[in-house]
Amino acid sequence: MDKVCWNGTVINPACYAYVYQTDVQPYFDIATNYGFANYMFQTNEGPSFEAHQFLFTGTSAGVAPNDNYSLDFVAENAVPNDDSGCSEGQVNLPKWVDPTGTNEFHDPRPTKAQCYPHDSLVTCGTGKNCDKGVSWAYYTPTPETIWTAPAAIPEVCYGENDLNYLGQSCGTANGGTEWKDHVFLQTQSDGAPIFDALLNCTLPQITWVIPDKVWSDHAGLTGLYGPSYVGDIVDAVGGGMAKSSCNFTGSGKYWTQEPTAIFILWDDWGGCFDHVNRPPCTPAPRHRVPPMFSRTAAAAAMFTVSVCPCWWFPNTLRRAPSPANAARRDTRPVASIRARSSRTFTISAAS
Repeated sequence: MDKVCWNGTVINPACYAYVYQTDVQPYFDIATNYGFANYMFQTNEGPSFEAHQFLFTGTSAGVAPNDNYSLDFVAENAVPNDDSGCSEGQVNLPKWVDPTGTNEFHDPRPTKAQCYPHDSLVTCGTGKNCDKGVSWAYYTPTPETIWTAPAAIPEVCYGENDLNYLGQSCGTANGGTEWKDHVFLQTQSDGAPIFDALLNCTLPQITWVIPDKVWSDHAGLTGLYGPSYVGDIVDAVGGGMAKSSCNFTGSGKYWTQEPTAIFILWDDWGGCFDHVNRPPCTPAPRHRVPPMFSRTAAAAAMFTVSVCPCWWFPNTLRRAPSPANAARRDTRPVASIRARSSRTFTISAAS
């Protein structure tokens, strides 16, 4: 934050704390040399659980487009936070919210659960063991918490989109292949398994990497290692690894042979952003922003445009949707964030 004033009335001001550049220098280095967009507004209409659903599925809507309640969003964390997803069955249910964000209500579906059968970026919303032909992996510290988005998608958790196995642990139904093949957990001996993929050149086409609390920048946590964690991953992607026999140091297989885009996001409200002017405590210069940065306000989940099959956002990409996919096109998350950003920050909704 650019020395934002805090008058002491905010209950939890952790997200608005000022951070010295030296404390997060890797982020400034990455942004200055490689960044291309920094006007990112929150897309999720809720906290961490919904944020990770947006990262994995492009929405926190609890049902597929055109189904009943398809205009509404899951809007709260499950309680307790360490127990979340399909394995929780029909208990500890988070609330939903309508598109205006003003009307909260309980799960309206006949079968109420922390389990939401709809498309993700990499799995289908119907059938069994249905992938979209894209190799993918989700690295996460724990199996069934609010940060582990696939745990709330039955296609990944159980290998099918029905809710027949509610209450069972992910990976226990239908052979568990969808879960076991794609969700990689941190262990006591391997605290960051993403580096195994970078070392052995097994990085899939789309990869999500979720740090544990020690390596996280999450507001309210006391760890200082988030910038180093992110910087190490970026270095391994762009510069290779010393002991790798395929991702050589200095050449970087995933930078030269297989060019890779890296999206760095924080789960609550798109990150603690500083591009909206607030009353400064004292006049202070704003941080230098590289000329290649986009100043267009965008939703934090807009990165999905770069990796989705392209049918999600009509009239924005060249690839035309198939007849089957055209019926499932859904632009609600993008429209919602543009409208809310326009109202809140007085910016153009057409940005």
